[in-house]
Amino acid sequence: MSSHEEDWTHPNDWALQNPYTTVRTLIVDGHEHSRQIAWIEGAIWPPIGSAIELYEPNRDATVRAVRLQLSPNRSATVLIDVDDPRETGRTISRLPDGG
Repeated sequence: MSSHEEDWTHPNDWALQNPYTTVRTLIVDGHEHSRQIAWIEGAIWPPIGSAIELYEPNRDATVRAVRLQLSPNRSATVLIDVDDPRETGRTISRLPDGG
């Protein structure tokens, strides 16, 4: 190990004794950030460009950004921004050739 590489240690045990115990995922409209589409208990981290199937109306939204938000109340939220077409029937093909 070189002189600038050291084992990572936390300066104190505070973070270990105070873990983030609540983790949720929030899907929001990437154009209207105040419009919440769905809350999910637990954390998911979809890749950018992937599709999320929505309903009422049935349509597919495309993931455009994902980030992690840590709160002082020891909760964590995965925020997923999507492009939501808001139109019935706008779906993304499940086949690589678009068929």
